[in-house]
Amino acid sequence: MILCQSELGGAIHDRLITRLAQLGYNPWIERLDVGREALMHLVALGLGVSFTSEATVATQFPEVTFRPIAGDAARIPFSAVWLRNNDNPVFRRFLSLARDMSKKWEKQP
Repeated sequence: MILCQSELGGAIHDRLITRLAQLGYNPWIERLDVGREALMHLVALGLGVSFTSEATVATQFPEVTFRPIAGDAARIPFSAVWLRNNDNPVFRRFLSLARDMSKKWEKQP
C-alpha cells in the first residue's frame, strides 16, 4: 500500500494500521513524499494500491480504478481555518457549501 507523506496520508495510515490490526492483518504501508497526482501515477504503474479523498475521483488517471469505501470507519475528520475578515465571495460560497455538507453528514445514521 502506498500513501502520501502529507497530513491526510498520516491520518489514513493511522486508521489503516488500527483497523487492519483489529482484523488480524499487518499491512506493509509506504508513505512517499509525493503529491496526490504523482501517487495516482504510481498506482497506475502497478507499484501499489492507495486510499485517497473523494476529490481525487474528479480527475481521471489511466489505469486507475476508484472504488468507494462505505461506513463510518471510512470517514476521516478534518478541520479548516480561515481569516475572520476574509470577504472573498468565492470563499463565502465555499464556506456556505461546507456548512451545508457538514449538516448533512451529521444527520446520517
